[in-house]
Amino acid sequence: MRVVLDTNVLLVSIGRRSVFRPIFDALLHQRLTLVVSTGILLEYEEIVAQRNGPVVAHNVLEALGNLRNISRHEVRYNWRLPFIDPDDQKFVDAYLAGNADYLISNDRHFDGLGSAGFPSVRVVSAEAFLEYIAL
Repeated sequence: MRVVLDTNVLLVSIGRRSVFRPIFDALLHQRLTLVVSTGILLEYEEIVAQRNGPVVAHNVLEALGNLRNISRHEVRYNWRLPFIDPDDQKFVDAYLAGNADYLISNDRHFDGLGSAGFPSVRVVSAEAFLEYIAL
């Protein structure tokens, strides 16, 4: 299963005692393929460093960089969808460029994308995605 993780989901899934840790563990155990772009990796690094410190950010990015189930895509087309937060665009662009199955986000800015039509984007919350990987 190919997924794009919004930064907010990465943040809540890296803690060892987090209820969302199974998402990060599924990546580490190669049960998921993480679709990323350079812009997403840079945001991961910046936000994880702000919230958890530069050492944690370095360790998380290094762990992700060492996985074979990372599908890195350089986005060649920006869809320019009308987002409240323009930084969210990079996740949709990677989703489409990487032919992902799910965009996992707890951000309300993505509400409505699933029913918007074209391009088709399947957005699920971290909580809902836990049910998918529990199967």
